[in-house]
Amino acid sequence: MDLKNLRPNMQKYPLKPLFIGNFLSATRGTIGPTESLVKNLRREGITASLCSTKEHKLLRAIDIITRVLFSAYNLLCIDVFTGNLLRLLPVISPLAKLRRKPLVYVLHGGQLPEVYERETLAVQKIFSMASALVTPSLYLKSYFEERGFQVHYLPNSISLQEFPYASPVIDATVPKLLWVRAFSSIYNPCLAIETLDILKVSYPGISLTMIGPDAGLLAQVQELVIQKGLSQHVHFIGPVPNNQLGAYYRSHSVFINTTAYESFGVAVLEAAASGIPVVSLNVGNLPLIWADGAEIKLVESHTATAMANTITTVFENPVLAQQMSVQARKKAEQFTIEAILPQWQILLNGLLGQ
Repeated sequence: MDLKNLRPNMQKYPLKPLFIGNFLSATRGTIGPTESLVKNLRREGITASLCSTKEHKLLRAIDIITRVLFSAYNLLCIDVFTGNLLRLLPVISPLAKLRRKPLVYVLHGGQLPEVYERETLAVQKIFSMASALVTPSLYLKSYFEERGFQVHYLPNSISLQEFPYASPVIDATVPKLLWVRAFSSIYNPCLAIETLDILKVSYPGISLTMIGPDAGLLAQVQELVIQKGLSQHVHFIGPVPNNQLGAYYRSHSVFINTTAYESFGVAVLEAAASGIPVVSLNVGNLPLIWADGAEIKLVESHTATAMANTITTVFENPVLAQQMSVQARKKAEQFTIEAILPQWQILLNGLLGQ
């Protein structure tokens, strides 16, 4: 299906998409890309629904299976991450096919290529049930197209109203680092602490603010902070709602991104829109979107020393920091919901043959 040959407003009958995933903003604060998409589809008068908001994994699975079997929808869109690819999709996808509903897989997980390499035949069988494969990641699009799949690129979007721009202000005497992720091994929070420990030698007034929910690693990170004597330098905030995140981005010196995998990088996009210079490990989709040295700084070596050296470059070069800030904001403006939403409408209409 070629999206360029379709139009978003040629509907013969109403769209009623059901989006399947983990939608836990009520307890974890941050609204994810799919929740944001559904909210904006509803503003366009489309009856879009979400499943599931259940916190408990078993209750969430039961909720999803029940909704797929019995609720009223005419399209099923499933967020695909490493965790649900081989466990839940083989269960719910045949149910959607049984009800003769078009099935869309939205590929998110940065580790999906590793799963494919380990379980090639199983993933091929699951993907064969989809009416369309979609991803916000150029990295995943390239990987799976090289293996014979057709994948539509629909990037994640951002509300520029929630993340207004401000020029960076870096005071090398009291520089402020910001980290926004879940406390999970995939996001390397301990690397942020180790980086801070190195930088403290040259910048004794430095601080690190860490925002995000606990996904199993928070206690370990807090213990590392104590071991390294950094308790006065690290501030744990917990989850923060989207409409409050912008204030943190604009009040800090450098945003550090330590994730080991990155299928898109919403937090990087939010930071770039807000004007804070970004220093990130060079992983996944990031080098396919962001120009290294011009828009953000990418770090090749996944070490605290390499991260600290690159952050120091930004601290000591305010002109560079300002240039990166301006250019990154321009790039972020390409990812507005106004630009992305019509592409989703085109895709969904096309799957219904209208």
